[in-house]
Amino acid sequence: MPATSAGGRLEAELQRITAKAIRDACSASEDEHSEEVLQLLFETPTPLHFHAVDQLMRLLQGTGDAERSDLERIVVNEPVWSRLLAKPWSEARGLRDCPLGATQRAGQQALITSAQQLQKGTIPLSALHTILGHQQAYEALASRVAKLRPGCIAESAARLRKFDEEFDQLQVYVKLFCPSAGIAAGKLDELAESVGSSYAALELQAAASKFAGLPVRPHLPWLHSLRGSDVFASIWREAARRSRQEGSELAQDVVVGAVIPAARRGVGAARGQHRGRGGEAEAPQVDR
Repeated sequence: MPATSAGGRLEAELQRITAKAIRDACSASEDEHSEEVLQLLFETPTPLHFHAVDQLMRLLQGTGDAERSDLERIVVNEPVWSRLLAKPWSEARGLRDCPLGATQRAGQQALITSAQQLQKGTIPLSALHTILGHQQAYEALASRVAKLRPGCIAESAARLRKFDEEFDQLQVYVKLFCPSAGIAAGKLDELAESVGSSYAALELQAAASKFAGLPVRPHLPWLHSLRGSDVFASIWREAARRSRQEGSELAQDVVVGAVIPAARRGVGAARGQHRGRGGEAEAPQVDR
């Protein structure tokens, strides 16, 4: 019993010294992913190395933005995780029963889950932004634990860009064009608020259909392109005034059926007037 107790105290003291050494090494290095430190830590998968790497992981998790997701914490620390997921460590005897083993398994599962979601189109938008912001690191790590279909990240990025563009266009329409012309935007405003509040958790596949069926949708890019034009702002208000009955807001079907066509005609007329005067170079910016 005394020998066992002495051995336990020695192990605890070695772990304490190791933890302090890791903290000191990281503090002394300008690079938290110092190649020299990582080579020493991952040289051999032994119980003492398990404890040392676990201390490093705890330090890394305690630095940076506290709002970072688990996936983001993994990809920003790719130099550490690439070693932890390498074959000598993924198959290391005894690691499974250590705290570091639980960390390793959680990281593997986060990467596997995100890879599956990418390929199914169910990736949350926040996770997709993380992947695209650290794409090289993500691909290097995910390829160790999962198979990614070639092109799936590029396809997801294109779908995200399209959704973000349409969302921005809708918000400009709801917040700028509707109030300025007395247009009722209740349901569209609710939709924009709902998308904004749930954006991070919204799945890519679901996001793609959020604006389906909106009558004004085909016109949003055109309106968005004219958001900074004072000339168009006047044309827009006048087109709405002619369609609105006094004291009432315009419904969306009236906007699509009457106001937008009238505004398009007004833009064409404004361009024609300036061309007729030979002043096209000074024409108002209504056809960007």
